[in-house]
Amino acid sequence: MISSSLWRKGVLFELSFLLIVILGAALLRFYRLEMFPPGLHGDEGVVGLEALRVLEEGWIGPYVPSALGQPAGAMYIAALAFKLFGASHLTVRASFALLGVFSVGASYLFYRTLFSQRVAILGAIFMALSYWHLHFSRVAFLTISILPFEIVSLFFLFLGFKTKRIINFVMAGVFFGLCVYMYNTYPLFFLAVLLFFVFKAIKRGGSLKDLATQFIPFLLVAFISALPLIMFALDKESGYLTHHSSVTFLSDPAYLEKKGVLEKAGFIVDRTIQSALVFHKGGDFDGVDALGNRPLLDPVTGAFFAIGLGICLWKWREERYFLIIAGIVTGVLGIILTTVYGGQYRRLISALPFVMVAAALPLESVWGLIDERLNKKLGYLLVALAVCFVGYYNIRYYFVDFARQPSTRWVFCADLVESIEYIESLPSEGLYVYFYSDRWSYNYETRQFLLPQVPGEDRSRQFGTFSLEKADNQQNVVYLLLPPYEGLIDQIREKYPGGIYKASGEDGSVFSAYFIKGI
Repeated sequence: MISSSLWRKGVLFELSFLLIVILGAALLRFYRLEMFPPGLHGDEGVVGLEALRVLEEGWIGPYVPSALGQPAGAMYIAALAFKLFGASHLTVRASFALLGVFSVGASYLFYRTLFSQRVAILGAIFMALSYWHLHFSRVAFLTISILPFEIVSLFFLFLGFKTKRIINFVMAGVFFGLCVYMYNTYPLFFLAVLLFFVFKAIKRGGSLKDLATQFIPFLLVAFISALPLIMFALDKESGYLTHHSSVTFLSDPAYLEKKGVLEKAGFIVDRTIQSALVFHKGGDFDGVDALGNRPLLDPVTGAFFAIGLGICLWKWREERYFLIIAGIVTGVLGIILTTVYGGQYRRLISALPFVMVAAALPLESVWGLIDERLNKKLGYLLVALAVCFVGYYNIRYYFVDFARQPSTRWVFCADLVESIEYIESLPSEGLYVYFYSDRWSYNYETRQFLLPQVPGEDRSRQFGTFSLEKADNQQNVVYLLLPPYEGLIDQIREKYPGGIYKASGEDGSVFSAYFIKGI
């Protein structure tokens, strides 16, 4: 009776703590979601437009050609959010924030099947507080969408190893196969799992019957789950490999300019070293993700990760530690084997769950050691201090420093979005936009998604025919000028007096606008 009561208290404590972690993760991922990061990236606009297409057409296939080709799974998830809450800047990001929160909760369950309750708690906390995970949870990139399916697949896989129940391997196969519909890095995760099974088979030696009864249902169900995309990819006219071939290092000009085998090998070695350092040293600024200005891990998480990776290497003969090593190494291949020009940090995403559990291992060991030899309260104090530092460091960086960086505003098209918000404040009936920008066309996906109802034309030298003339005096017109054209506003005001002038805002936005009401 007493042991039963203690067991219930333990389960209640564990569920309560997990709920707190999930709620904390949700707060960080939904707080002022439209404002951080400022603006809306063109890739987010693409997701919004494809989700709207799902609402209009229904099934749009397993893969879409936009952005050089990408899996369509997350578009259906965003479409469901649009169906329930309407299409908006907030809704498209919220659908991915929800996937980020779900991946935090799922990581706890996965870590719990591998290690102790404390490792699971710490790993989930590290993930919830990671600015790396936080950033990709707060933007409508496809990046974060693979993590829930990856983690749930691993959870059922290891639950199956523990319980020996076939249903768990079937469920693992379902989620494993669904990864192909989420993000293009799925081959790296597949490679990690394949290496794990090969390792497990080698350890078993001649006794492979049990492993075969587990692996075959897993693989068969995964194949069925992924079959629509497999059939699509086998179609030679589908263009499925266009995206993959465009981002491989084999198409990188820096690689192509190398002469001979030794120079090319040196390029790969240098890429490997630089890729391994991104956790602790950072790398070049990434104009696609806005990351790279600092390491992906804060000093505390980074230190624990380095030690935890050492622990995994020391214990690599144990299956769970081998899986962590395989997950990290194959994840880093996402940077090593691809071009350096944009998007490299998103390609590392499949390694994230393995990095966080590796970081939890040494802290859990220190926690246990203090419990045994010193004082339990001291152990809790140490963990609390570590968590508080990680939380403060990452949250402050993301919502203060990162959000204010000019590079962040540039990547996420903050000026364009703020100018669109100004246009939305004008009477929309009969409104027409003359658009000037050297960076964006009026047909840019961000504008198409956020402001589909207002027609316009490009007046910049880069995308249209330059002119300051107002073509129709009876039409309501707004001249919208972004760099380097904002200085032309004085000429327009002089040419057409009596309009309404809007200057760059105090928030740092750079645009000028002039609204002229038709006669």
